[in-house]
Amino acid sequence: MNERWYRDVVELSRDAIYVWCDGFFVFANRATAQLFGVQSPEDLIGLRIFDFIHPDSIPVAQGRLQRLLVDKEQLPPQEMKMIRADGRIIDVEVVATLFDYHGRTAAHVILRDIADRKMLQHDQLLRLQEEAERQRLQAERDYFHQLFETTPNLAWTARPDGYIDYVNQRTLEYLSLQASDIEGWSWQQFVHPDDLPGVAIRWSHSLTTGELYEVEMRLRASSVGIYRWHLSRGMAVHNDQGEILRWVGTTTDIHDQKEARAVLEQSQIRLAEAVRLRTEDLLNANTALREEIEERKHVEKALRASREKLRRLSAHLQSARESERAAVAREIHDELGATLTAVKMDLSWFAKTLTDGQLPRTDKLSEAVELVDSAIQTVKRIATELRPSILDHLGLWPALQWQLQEFELNFGIPCQIDPAPVGVMLETDAQTAVFRIFQEALTNIARHAHATNVHVDLRPDRNGILVRISDNGIGLPPGKIVEPDACGIQGMRERARTFGGDVRFEQTEGGGTSVLVKFPARYKVSKRARLDREAV
Repeated sequence: MNERWYRDVVELSRDAIYVWCDGFFVFANRATAQLFGVQSPEDLIGLRIFDFIHPDSIPVAQGRLQRLLVDKEQLPPQEMKMIRADGRIIDVEVVATLFDYHGRTAAHVILRDIADRKMLQHDQLLRLQEEAERQRLQAERDYFHQLFETTPNLAWTARPDGYIDYVNQRTLEYLSLQASDIEGWSWQQFVHPDDLPGVAIRWSHSLTTGELYEVEMRLRASSVGIYRWHLSRGMAVHNDQGEILRWVGTTTDIHDQKEARAVLEQSQIRLAEAVRLRTEDLLNANTALREEIEERKHVEKALRASREKLRRLSAHLQSARESERAAVAREIHDELGATLTAVKMDLSWFAKTLTDGQLPRTDKLSEAVELVDSAIQTVKRIATELRPSILDHLGLWPALQWQLQEFELNFGIPCQIDPAPVGVMLETDAQTAVFRIFQEALTNIARHAHATNVHVDLRPDRNGILVRISDNGIGLPPGKIVEPDACGIQGMRERARTFGGDVRFEQTEGGGTSVLVKFPARYKVSKRARLDREAV
């Protein structure tokens, strides 16, 4: 009675219920036959149960069987995969309990088809993933918006098809619009008509290929109704599959940079023209000098036959003139030429940078301006060194003070000069010679002495003057004074000898060098010699 009642209840159950004994089916209800795809429960009797368990679930089933039969544990429901008779895989939830079946240990097993539940869980998981993705995209969009609201540039985002769906407040203020006024493709009305075709082509190309969008265009500010140059750049944001989620970009006002670039180009043209004119002047001067050299050679040849002394003097003047000319050429080549070369390199860098579509760095532009200023100052300095006006207007002592101040300013070496002497006078040409010797001495200190202090003393000396220029540097090697290539030292001596003066070099107590320049006061020379010096 109890067994028949049990069978009736089991047959009415919608769950698959069977009895396992020694690894085989010994009883199964109709729901079990339907679950495994057989005609009737009798078709299952005597079959191995493990033949219907999916290989992936067999280790789990064996473990549960061990715990059930040996450890006598009460096992919770377990999800497993089963195989129907037609080979279809199904997901089930298994519950098993032990009982005595005709004196043998058996298990009462209930299988519940959980395909619908798994499908529901899958759908719920998809919905959760979609919601998480939506929230992530919204968080990214909010992040971009917060970031863009803090930038001083015009910023925007667009959908994958290029539809503008957001602009920051700076854009709205610049265009005097509401957010709804610029959505979609309305931004095109603010682009200069001449620039719009190229902008549209570039934007369409980026939308098609996903490449970086970058273009220069003129935008109209609604508040003032004028166009200003802007650089607009946009890049695509992709998901893990490489699909474009949105476009983000900024638009930067480069109007001032464009104007500065135009000014720079004009400056380059003017500089090139100035260099050309200067080159022509130098060529003309060189031609004139060559003609003068040829003329002097004829004069020297004629004088050589009559006066040997005058011949030696002419040769000396020729050598001194060439030395002065070489010094001027060195200054032009070493200083002005190097500065102009650096300016040319910077201009070439700017041209390449602008050609590549990049903005030139402000510090680089400032360096170029500084180089041009340096070139101007070099030209002024060379002109001053060729003939310092302060020497003609104020005399020797103020000229020496000025030159020493320039030296201290340029090289950062502290300098001292004693008070001006009283009652010492030299004629104009002699003052020029003293000044040139003074310049050459300071130049040697700057180039070779490694000094940290310079002292200048000018005082009367036996109907003349004595100028002492001392430094605390490394000193002058004795052999350097007589070296044939020591043009500066030889030039200093030749200038002094022209006016009956002398230049000597002494070692100071601290290891430095003193240059002693002696000139007789009111020294006079012939008119011909003065003309020769002025020509030099």
